[in-house]
This record gives sequence, structure tokens and C-alpha cells, in this order.
Amino acid sequence: NTDLQVNVNYNMVSICDRAPKRLGVLPILDAYISHYKEVVTNRTNYDLIRAKKRLHIVDGLIKMISILDEVIETIRASHNKSDAKNNIIAKFGFNEEQAEAIVNLQLYRLTNTDVTKLQDEAKSLRNEPRAIESATRPPWKTRTKTDEQSTPIPRLAPSIVEEIKSKTDLV
Repeated sequence: NTDLQVNVNYNMVSICDRAPKRLGVLPILDAYISHYKEVVTNRTNYDLIRAKKRLHIVDGLIKMISILDEVIETIRASHNKSDAKNNIIAKFGFNEEQAEAIVNLQLYRLTNTDVTKLQDEAKSLRNEPRAIESATRPPWKTRTKTDEQSTPIPRLAPSIVEEIKSKTDLV
């Protein structure tokens, strides 16, 4: 003989709102979805900051290419790396990050193809923050991004959900 009904007892304790709580099935799904939205938002904000920093450095490198001979002259006249950075900052108006990138730049990267690669990278980086910002601002865009990145959860028919609610006290 087989059982027509099987009862399973379980204790679903999870950390919700930074505190351990005993939750039912639906509240734990809601907590998971809100946590996942927070993860996607944080990751998107990190990508936005990273893209803006890289764009700033690439813009400095592109600006440096137009005054390359003067920059090389300034670096050669400097005593050490920190002196070269300070001279570049004072003479040409670059900031600390851009000056660090210029001093660390290897000369073979200044070929014509690498210059066009820098310009293409700057172009794509200018579009990336716009796309990221547009995805994070309105809530429906964030929801769409979350839905695209998550694995699909099968939807239950409304009649099954109502049946579960009526037979259990999980909600």
C-alpha cells in the first residue's frame, strides 16, 4: 500500500532583514526576490563606477596622445616615477589616476592601431554608463534586468495557489 498523503515537518529559518526569522514558503520567496534585486542593483552600480573610472583614464590617454612629445620630454626630465607624475599633473592638468596611467603606459601601445582602439574603447565606455544608469533608475527596468538574469521559476496556476493557501497556514 502507498500513502495518499505525506506530511513533512520542516523548520524554515532564514536571515531576513538582517535577523533570523521563521518564514513560510511565500515570504521566503519574497525575501529571495528582494535579495536578488539588491544583488543586481549592487553589481550594476559597481559596473557603472568601474566604467566611469576607465572612461576617465582613457580620456586622459587620448588627451596625452595629442601632446605626446611634450609629455615624453617631461617624463625624461623627471628624476623618478613620482616626480614624473607630479610634473605631468602640474604641467598638463591631468589628475592622479590619469598621470599614473600615463607613467605606466608602455611606448609600444602608442601605435596607430592602439590609438584607434583607445578611441573605440572610449566610445563604447561613453555608452555603457548610459545603459547602466537607464537600467538602474526606473524600477520596471531594474525588474526587467533581474528577470533577464535569473533562472525561471515555474508559475503555479492560481487554483493551485489558492488550494495551498487554504490547506496550509504558511502564508
